[in-house]
Amino acid sequence: MRTPLALALALIGLGVASAASAAPADFDPLEKVNRPIFWFNDKLDVYLLEPIAKGWDFVVPDRAQGAISDVFDNARFPIDFTNELLQGKPANAGKMLGRFLVNSTLGVGGLFDVAKAAGWPGREEDFGQTLGVWGIRNGPYLMLPVLGPSTFRDACGRAVDSPMRVWPFFVGTIPSIAISGTEVVNWRARNIESIRDLKKDAFDYYSLVRNAYLSNREAEVADHAAPEQDGEKSDSGPEGDLYFTDDEE
Repeated sequence: MRTPLALALALIGLGVASAASAAPADFDPLEKVNRPIFWFNDKLDVYLLEPIAKGWDFVVPDRAQGAISDVFDNARFPIDFTNELLQGKPANAGKMLGRFLVNSTLGVGGLFDVAKAAGWPGREEDFGQTLGVWGIRNGPYLMLPVLGPSTFRDACGRAVDSPMRVWPFFVGTIPSIAISGTEVVNWRARNIESIRDLKKDAFDYYSLVRNAYLSNREAEVADHAAPEQDGEKSDSGPEGDLYFTDDEE
């Protein structure tokens, strides 16, 4: 039932996004609602997620954190591969398939990014980007509870991508929540310093996150919409839901 619901949400989002086609890049008519949600998300991070992440960072070595991140990147394969095909990028989809096979075997289930060392860097694709490639505008900016920054278009994209996640089909609800929680905590632990610096230097943290998120998403769509050149594209990097920052190396 999730897939028809996701498609229905996507259709609703497309209509709203089309109506906002002439809107500026920082279109935020829901700011009065978004800011309290952002405040809640930030407090949730300060009092719950960050302390857990600090403990995780103390216990888990950096190299192990990197390996865990690689496993989750590898598990994104169905989402990335499907969206490359939907964007009309068969060459890139083929490379993603090759990356997945190499990292799942020689990389021991994705613990090691062997493909990257061989010259096949990873890249993330999602249905929000695919809608953008198809010409669908962002629509209003949204701050989602817990999940962080989004837009009408990207929220619909999340609904379509969600059924393609790997582990919920093989484990129960509680283990699935634990796996997702591990991914979030590990990501947060790898970005403790960069997020702290963002908060310290920002005049208006809400506006910084919003503008960075929207600029990043537009850049990703513009890059992915460009004609392929022998299937080569630069890696857009991971997208941090709450703070828009890449994993620290």
